Amino acid sequence: MKGILLKPDLIRATVEGRKTHTRRLRGLEKINECPDDWELENPEYAITIPEGAFVFRNRTNELVMVKPYVKIGETAYIKEAWRFFGWDYEEGQFRLEYKDGGVGIWLCLTEEIFGKYWYAGIDLQDDKWRPPLFMPEFASRHKVNFLSAVPKRLHDMTEEDIKAEGFDGNYTNIGYYYVFGQAWNSMNPDHTWDKNEWVIDYGFRLEK
Repeated sequence: MKGILLKPDLIRATVEGRKTHTRRLRGLEKINECPDDWELENPEYAITIPEGAFVFRNRTNELVMVKPYVKIGETAYIKEAWRFFGWDYEEGQFRLEYKDGGVGIWLCLTEEIFGKYWYAGIDLQDDKWRPPLFMPEFASRHKVNFLSAVPKRLHDMTEEDIKAEGFDGNYTNIGYYYVFGQAWNSMNPDHTWDKNEWVIDYGFRLEK
């Protein structure tokens, strides 16, 4: 199963049902070298492409196929900072704690977990915080199911789109676009809001 990274406040928004979309740049590196040069091609009369992929055409009629990171119907787990928290040696179980708050359920120490992490030099009794990027699936507490994947330009967003990204506060005075743009720039410093690059807009729902 694939994992996705979300900032702690956006994980909370997802769990609370306020975040149902995320925009991602992955797979669009070539397109975003010159985003204004490319248009989304209608797959009905483009080259034969795998299900779920997209085709872009530029001004010189060059075609580029882009596969989304996750497919519609696929489930992914949310990565966050975590650590080992407690042990029951008699039962062969352990618990996890999450930096954003909360303690996980008791988990069985399977041979797979033991072999993959103990023999890789990871001390399962070390309670240091571990970075979200390398969070394994077994440690996750939230999963989302992907419902849609649509290529768009970043500036195509409406205020409703921004709210669906989890930014649903009262931003009347400073503006939704300003708030989202600042957040986007902090997470994507090399792909800032003003560049209006192509993104894939993923819609999802939290698995209960």
